[in-house]
Amino acid sequence: MRILVLSPYLPHHRIGHGGGISTYKMLVYMAAHHDVTCLCFRRSGEESFAEDLTSRGVRVVPVDFRSDHDSGLDRVALIADRLRCLARSWRSGWPLEVEKYARAEFTERLDDLLSSDPPDVLFIEFTKMASYARNRFDKQGPLGDKDSKLHVVLNTHEAGSLPRIRRLMVSRSRWQQWRHAVELRRWARFERTAMSWPDTVLCVTDQDRRFLESLSARDGFLEFPLGVDARELPRAQCQYTSPPRLLFVGNYQHLPNCDAAALLIDEIMPRILQHRPDVELDLVGAHLPPAIALRAAGLGSAVNVHGFVESLDEVHDNAWLFVAPLFSGGGIKIKILEAMTRANAVLTTDIGLEGIDARGEEDVVVATSAEHFTRRALELIEDPDRLRQLSASGRERVASLYSWDATVNRLMTQLEGRTDGPRRR
Repeated sequence: MRILVLSPYLPHHRIGHGGGISTYKMLVYMAAHHDVTCLCFRRSGEESFAEDLTSRGVRVVPVDFRSDHDSGLDRVALIADRLRCLARSWRSGWPLEVEKYARAEFTERLDDLLSSDPPDVLFIEFTKMASYARNRFDKQGPLGDKDSKLHVVLNTHEAGSLPRIRRLMVSRSRWQQWRHAVELRRWARFERTAMSWPDTVLCVTDQDRRFLESLSARDGFLEFPLGVDARELPRAQCQYTSPPRLLFVGNYQHLPNCDAAALLIDEIMPRILQHRPDVELDLVGAHLPPAIALRAAGLGSAVNVHGFVESLDEVHDNAWLFVAPLFSGGGIKIKILEAMTRANAVLTTDIGLEGIDARGEEDVVVATSAEHFTRRALELIEDPDRLRQLSASGRERVASLYSWDATVNRLMTQLEGRTDGPRRR
C-alpha cells in the first residue's frame, strides 16, 4: 500500500516522549512492507534528524514549525504566533493544541501530495491533527473528491477529553477546576465533531475506544495498542545490590508525568524513607519543573534528578523497581511497556496499566492510592525474589503481545480490507 502519514512531530529516536517514539517505530515497521511518506512539522535544530527515517525507506516532507527551541527574534515571533492561535481557539471553541497545529502551509503541502502522488491510506497521528481530515468531510480539495478511494485513518494515541475529566476530578483549587473544566469543554466539543471525519479511528486502549464511541455515535473504531521491540531494548541486568533504587522516566511537559513526579517527591518517597532510609529514586526525563526539582533537592541524596539521558540502559540496569504512580492521563503508557520489556519489575496504577493486557499480580503490581503505593513498594523492596519473578513474567508477556511486527501487521491486514472502492461520506 501507499501510505501518507501526517505527524505533529518529526519522528526520531531522540524525541524524548512516548508518542513520538511510537510514531517513529511505527513508520519504520510500515516502511519495511509499504511505500511510506511522512508529512510532518519540523522544529529548530531537527534539520538532520530526517536522515534516519530516510535511510529506513521513509520519504520525509518537513514543514517548519515555531517551538520552544526558538530564540532571539524567533522567540518574539513564537509568542506572537501562539497569541494568534489562542485567539483562534477562543473563536472556534476548539482546544489551543488543535489550533496550534492547524497551519495553511501544512494544508498546502498535503494537497500537493494528495494530488501529485495519491496514497491509498492517509494516516493521521494524534487527535490534535484531526482537522486535516475535515476537508474530506466538507468535500473540499483533494480530500473531498467524491470518487476518491482514499481511506482516512486517525490514530488518536489517547482520547483528549478523558484525561481532562480525570484531572478535573482530582483538582484541588478553584483555579485548577475552572481551567480543567474549560479545557474539557473544548476537547469534548472538538472530539464529538472530529470523530466523524476519518473512515477509521484507532484507539490505543479499550477505555479510549468505548469513551470515543459514546461521544460520536458512529462505528469504525479499532483498538490499536502501541508497541515495543524486545530485540532493540536490552534486558536490564539488575543485581539487586544496595541501595535499593526506584526509577521513573517521563517527559515532564506532559502533565500526568509532572503529577507522578510530584507525588513521588511529596508523599511516596518521604513515607518510604521513614522505613527504609537507604532507598534512592532516579527521576529521568526532560523538562522537570524547577519547583519539583527544588523539592527533590530537599530529600538530599535520596533523589537523583537526571534530566534527559541519551541512553536509558544504565538507569534501567540499576533499578530494582520501576514506579509509575499515574493517577491522571490517558492512552497506553510506552514507559511501562518499555520497562517491562527491559525486565524491570513494575509498580503502577489502574490508569498506568490501561491498554496493557497484564495478568494481575503475575506481570505487574497495581496500587490504588499514594499510601497503598508506598506499602507495595516497601513490600517489593524487601523481596528480591518477587522482583525477579515480576521482571521475567512481565518481559515475556509484553514481548509476545506488543511487538511492533505483530501490531503493525494486524493493523495493515485490517486496513487492506477497508480500502477497496470509494469511501463513505
